[in-house]
Amino acid sequence: DAYDEHVELAWFQRPFAQPLAEIREYFGEKVAIYFAWFGHFTYFLVIPALFGVIIEIVFAARGYVNTVNNLDWPTYVYEVGIVTWAAVYQRCWMRECKVVALKWGTHGFESEEKDRPQFQGDPQRPVARSTITNRTETYFPARKRTLLTVSSYISIVLLIIAVLAVQGSVIYLQYVLIKKDAVMFDQQWFYWVVSLFIAF
Repeated sequence: DAYDEHVELAWFQRPFAQPLAEIREYFGEKVAIYFAWFGHFTYFLVIPALFGVIIEIVFAARGYVNTVNNLDWPTYVYEVGIVTWAAVYQRCWMRECKVVALKWGTHGFESEEKDRPQFQGDPQRPVARSTITNRTETYFPARKRTLLTVSSYISIVLLIIAVLAVQGSVIYLQYVLIKKDAVMFDQQWFYWVVSLFIAF
């Protein structure tokens, strides 16, 4: 139902809902199927999350180091549960993927896929013959594609450096404040403030 545009979803599905029809319309089926998979995966992650909370409650109630006959049964139950969940999830996604392909008419999609209307190709040479299929295709030079990819990687590296600089400055600020007023750091609230500052 999430793949139809005007279908009312159940209340528990709404936090996981995505505008898949609009994504498909704008970006094409390949991107939309990725978002469909991601939404399906997120929806299914509720199961191991709840299972993990139950196991954590068991650990909190009996203690983390308590074992029966030298075996830590809650941990083994959790591990078997996660493996079972992964197998069930894979089967459910395979079925869901076939439903999506049927609804969107994308069976044999790779052979019938057309370029997005917004893709113009290279302005100097918009069309070229493919060396693989020997058909005329919209052409975008590999050199320009490489240049765009490298510039993207440079931007990512610069952003990572900026994040590390902010983290380093927070750690340095914490160090300076601890040295200046060690009494303040014995209070519990300060750790919460620093943790929130680091998180944001």
